[in-house]
Formats: sequence, structure tokens, C-alpha cells
Amino acid sequence: MYVDLIVETTKLIDDVYKKGRYTQSRGKRIDDRLKVFRVHTFNENRLPYSAVDPYCLYSEGNAKSPAAEFFPMRQLLSVGKYENFRKRLNEVYSSLDNFYNQFGEILRVRIKKQDISLVKNPELAMYNLYSASKALVDFQKEYNLLFSDYSSLDENFSRQELENMLTLVNVCRYVLDNPPKGNAIAYDSKQKYRKGTNYFNDTLSKVVTKLNGTLLKGDKYAYICVDYNMECDNSLVNEYTKIVMTIRDAFKNSILPSSDRWYLETQSLELAYVPVFSGTFSPVVYSIPFFKILDTKESDIAKSMYPCEIEPLLNEKISATKSLGLWTEAMKKLGEMYIYLQRYQQILQVSVDDKCLSNVTAYTKQLVNQISILWDDFILVESIVNKLIKVADEKNRELLNAMQIFFGWYEQLKIVIDAQNDPSEYIELIDNAFSIMLVLLPFVSEHSS
Repeated sequence: MYVDLIVETTKLIDDVYKKGRYTQSRGKRIDDRLKVFRVHTFNENRLPYSAVDPYCLYSEGNAKSPAAEFFPMRQLLSVGKYENFRKRLNEVYSSLDNFYNQFGEILRVRIKKQDISLVKNPELAMYNLYSASKALVDFQKEYNLLFSDYSSLDENFSRQELENMLTLVNVCRYVLDNPPKGNAIAYDSKQKYRKGTNYFNDTLSKVVTKLNGTLLKGDKYAYICVDYNMECDNSLVNEYTKIVMTIRDAFKNSILPSSDRWYLETQSLELAYVPVFSGTFSPVVYSIPFFKILDTKESDIAKSMYPCEIEPLLNEKISATKSLGLWTEAMKKLGEMYIYLQRYQQILQVSVDDKCLSNVTAYTKQLVNQISILWDDFILVESIVNKLIKVADEKNRELLNAMQIFFGWYEQLKIVIDAQNDPSEYIELIDNAFSIMLVLLPFVSEHSS
């Protein structure tokens, strides 16, 4: 119906830009198709008889419908499921109708080789055509949802319909930006649309590389994880603005309506910024809506910074960085405990007489106190060890088993401490701890520096 109108419009504009004019027959084809198009635009599109009740007591054009509790036949109506379809259809048709009402003046100015500034608000026609191209995506989804099982349209129709619409969008973008120069423009406009399939993903990857960040893609969001430098007295507001402006620069071809912008706004993912503090992912993530990237003034970008959903993919990363931080700190504490125990072993290798026994006893008690202080941070990794041991390979399981034994050793030490026994009773426990430490030495060597 309107597809032929779109195709003929593209051909007519292409003729104008290549030859400086268009033929009378080409113009008549546009007029004929425009009349058919407007019949459907201004006449209410009624649903088929099977979509209303069998007694024809209600139609979708009525403002009020009979209540089901008083009129049992109301339960038979299936009008509701067509509401979104009709809404999307109206969005496409009304936007296209507005475009055709406005674009003729722009084309006349170009044919007469006059300045585009003679047209009042020329971008309005472009806006309406672009709005139709965006609405077409949702319209196609609604059509397929309702009619795909018995549609007579070719399986490639939807793809061709979008291509024709976006080719015209690119053609009109060129018309607004450039006067005729004796060159055809339709072919390049179609190629721009066809080559834009990977535009969003390719450009986003370049942005992340430029920001020295990491990209995580969930079902709803593409998370841009960037290190936040706090040393330069840099506020989070300024950092957020800088990142949005970097994204805007990369997507600068999408600022004005074109197939590039269409690809950006119709793909399924939203963008979000994840601050990373010294390797730790922030538990608060900020959305970056596309209107901020494409339309908002730089000074207004950070006036509203809204948190967004954290999907499981990112949540795992946040948990992992927290666990890694706890693990690193625990290994440092383990290293300190190893040094204390090593010194204690060296002291015990020297024979002790009765005069020195009291000093050794005091040192033993001090050692136990120091281990107790360090233990508060070390014990935080017990749950991590319990999870890792279930999936660890043979080599790592040996080390994790030693960690679990060490946890049990401290429980025995607490019993002795709570009983307030003679510190000499600690000696055997400390000897056991040092033996365990020898197994844990690979952990200690790596993290105690």
C-alpha cells in the first residue's frame, strides 16, 4: 500500500538530484499512490466481522463497551488484542502523512536551486519520516504477532519494507544537507543502511577501548565499566559527563536522523556506566539513556543520574571483585601469621632455662593475641573457601583443604584461650599451626609482600 509510495518517492528524488528534474509520469505515480495512501489514513480502519461479537452489538469504534458481567456476549469479543496493532499502524501512517505534507516545499526549493533556509523548519519533515521508520519496527512486531500464521506476505517483505523506508530516510537526510550536484543518491543511501548492521556493536567496542574500560553485555544493558580516578579531585558527576561525551563523539553520525541513529535507537540494549574503584566494581550503576548521548546539552547531562538494574552477569562480577578483595586481604593476614609463627619456631629451637621461661610464656601469650587480631579479617574468606573447594582441581583442593584445617585449628585455640589455661599449653597447637602453614606457603608467598 504505502511501500510503493516510498519506493516511487525515492526514485523521484534520485532523478531530481541526478538530472535536476523529474518527469511528469514520475510525478503522477507519486500523486496516484498518495491518494490511495490518504484514503487509508483518513478512513477508520475497521476490524473484520470475526473480531467483534456475533450479534454486532459492539464495534471497536464505540467509546463504551458493554460490561461483561451484564452482557455475556461481551466475553466473546476479541477487540482488545488489536489495540496495540491499531496504535502502531496509526503512528506509521500519521507520521508519513505529516512528512508528505511538509517535504514537497523542501523538494521545490532544491529543484529551483534556492537556499534551504527559505523553508520554515525543514527538519520537521525529516523528524516525521524518521518517527515513521521507528514506529514501523513496533508495527511489524504487532503484525507478526497477530497475523503471521495466515499472512500472505512474502517472508522477506518485512526486511524489504524496512530497507525501503530507511533508504528514503537517508535520501532525505542528504537532501536537507546538500543541494543537487548531478549525482544519484539513492544507491549510496541504500548501501549506508545495509552496511549499518554492525554499526552499534562496532562503534561501542571502539568507545570502550578509548575509555580503557571493559564491556559487559546482559539481556537489557550494555555495561561500560571504567576505572574512576579519585586522585585528581575528579567528581563522579564530571566523570559521568566525560564518559557520555566520549560516547557522543563516537556516535556523532547518529546525532541527526538517519539510518545510523535508527540502528542505535532500535537495538535492544540500553547503556550503563559502572564506576570501578581500584579494581572493585561499584554496587551502584548509572543508566546512560540515548537521549543524553544524542540530544542533551553537555551542561545538563549529569543533572539526572539514575541508577539502573544490575543484571546477573554484572552482579557476578561485583561479587567476584568483592571476594577477590577479601581473599587478597586474608592472604596478607595469613602471611603475617606465618612470619609470627616462624619467629616463634626459631625461639623454641634455643634451649630455655628457668630464668627465661617466663619471657617465653609472655611471648607465647602475645603471639596468640596477635593471631587473634589478624584472624578477624582472615576468617572472612571461610565461605569463599567452602564454595571453591567444590569446584577446585586436585592441586588447589589440597591447598583449600589445608585452609579448612587451619580454620578448625583456630577453633581449638579459642577453646584453650577461653579456658584461660597456662600459655604453655598453646605450644602444641602452635606447632600444629606451623605444620599447616608449610602447606599454605604457596598462598603466603604470593600475597604476603
